[in-house]
Amino acid sequence: IDNLILKLETKKQELLTYINDEIERKISLIHRQYSSYNEHIQRTTGFLQFSIEALKQSDPYAYLQVCHGLNRKCSYLEESFSDEYECKPHTSYEIDFTFDTEYLYRDIHRLQFQQIKPPSSPRFIAEQCVCHDNESETSSGVLAWSMRDIGAIQGFILELDNGTIGSEFRVIYDGNETMCAIDGLLPSCVYTARIKAYNQAGESSYSECITLHSSSVDWFTFNPHTTHPDIKFLSNEFHSITCLSLQDRVALGSRGFRHGIHYWEITIQCYDDKSDPAFGIARFDVSKENMLGKDSKSWCMYIDSQRSWFMHNGQHTNRINGGISIGSVIGILLDLTNSTLSFYINDQPHGPIAFSNLTQGDVYYPAVSLNKNVQLTLVSGLDLP
Repeated sequence: IDNLILKLETKKQELLTYINDEIERKISLIHRQYSSYNEHIQRTTGFLQFSIEALKQSDPYAYLQVCHGLNRKCSYLEESFSDEYECKPHTSYEIDFTFDTEYLYRDIHRLQFQQIKPPSSPRFIAEQCVCHDNESETSSGVLAWSMRDIGAIQGFILELDNGTIGSEFRVIYDGNETMCAIDGLLPSCVYTARIKAYNQAGESSYSECITLHSSSVDWFTFNPHTTHPDIKFLSNEFHSITCLSLQDRVALGSRGFRHGIHYWEITIQCYDDKSDPAFGIARFDVSKENMLGKDSKSWCMYIDSQRSWFMHNGQHTNRINGGISIGSVIGILLDLTNSTLSFYINDQPHGPIAFSNLTQGDVYYPAVSLNKNVQLTLVSGLDLP
C-alpha cells in the first residue's frame, strides 16, 4: 500500500510540474501578443500624429503632394486592422490534456487483501498414520496431516494407490479436514499415500509419500514412491536397487515400524571398493539427496572396504575395522522395545549397539544410501539373530 501511495504521489508531482510548465508557456504567449499589439499601437499613433500635422499644412500644393499617400495608407489600415489585430488570444485559458482515472478507480476497487498464492505442501504426521487389522478379511487405517504454515486453505486432496508397488494413485478424500479414516484395505499389502492442498489461487505440490502396511508380517520392499529418482530398481520385485548418480541417494523401505523388534538383511551384489554405502533407518521425510545419517532424521552405519562408522545428524562415532566386499551381508536389528539399533556383518555383530536413544512412538523406515557402482538386494521378514 505504501508503495502504491508513493507511486501516486510521484504521478501527482509529474502532473503539477506539467501544469506549471503549461501555465508559463501560455503566459509567455500572452506577453508576446501584448508586445506585438503595443508595437502596432505605437506605429499607428505615429501615423496619426503625422496625418494631423499634414492637415495643418497651409500650403495646398504641399498637401496635395502627400494626401494621396495618406489616403492609401488609411484605407489599408482600415481594411487590415480588424483582420490582423482583432483582440483574440493566441492561446486558450484551458490546459489541453486528458486525465482519465476511470481504470485506476476500477483497479483500486478490485484490490482484495487476501491470500492469493497457492498454499505450501502439507506434511503427514507419521505417528498418527496407522493401520489396524480387523476381524474380517480387510484392514482399516487412519492418515493425519498438518500444514507447514498457516494460510488460506480451501481443502486437501488425499490420494492412495491400490496396495501394489508401482500402481496408480486415486483420490480417496477431498475436503478441509486434516484426518481421514480408510476402510477396506486388503491384507499383506503396502499402501502408499500422498496429499496436496488447494485454494482459489491453485494447488500445492504433493507431500512426501507415506506408507500403510495392512499386515503384521515384517515383509517389505524398497518403495519407489519414497525413494530418490536417481535410484534404479532392478527386476526383482523392488528388492534390488542400484544408483545412477555419483552422489549419495537415499532409498526407503515400504514399511515403517513404531513398535516391536525387527530384523532385515541387505546383500552387496556389486561394489567397487571405493564407495561408502550406508545402512540404517530414517524418518519418512528424511533428505533423499544426502548420505544417510547426515541429518537429524536418519541413523546409520556407513562402511567401505576396510572400516565403518556410525552416524546421526552428521556426527561420526565408533570407528570399527572391517569392511565389505561383493557378497557381504549387512544385518540391521531395530529394537523399538528398548529403543536401540544394531548392525551385523555376515551374521556376526559389528561393534557395540550403534544407537540407544531412539524416541519411543516415532515411526522408523528401513533405509539405505548408495551411489554409482553399488548394487544391493533386500531380504525382509527374517527371524531375529
